Amino acid sequence: MKTLEATALAVLLAGTAQAADLPEYQARSEAVDRREEVAIRTYAICREAIAESAAPYGPVRIETLLVGPVKRSTLTTRSAPLHVRITYETERGRQVRESSVDCKVARAGVVSITER
Repeated sequence: MKTLEATALAVLLAGTAQAADLPEYQARSEAVDRREEVAIRTYAICREAIAESAAPYGPVRIETLLVGPVKRSTLTTRSAPLHVRITYETERGRQVRESSVDCKVARAGVVSITER
């Protein structure tokens, strides 16, 4: 998105842009914005599902990191590669569990998480 904005800004500052040129940049920028929005939503849904799954075990901290791009795995499913680190408080002290997972979110709201 920054590249498109910078390009559009450079063209505008150079004074060579025509009014007809701007919708093309705007359309590209909007497409990038939609992809980013979908990626952020997918990540948030995955993080929430992980937190809900861990909740019965009393986590004190849940860390999730998106380690690759969110991709469309099917027409109605998005896939996000994550690294997850959950810290639990136990009788013996803190216990940390880590894993790399693939989180798939279907349009219907169904979430599946599998270890990579």
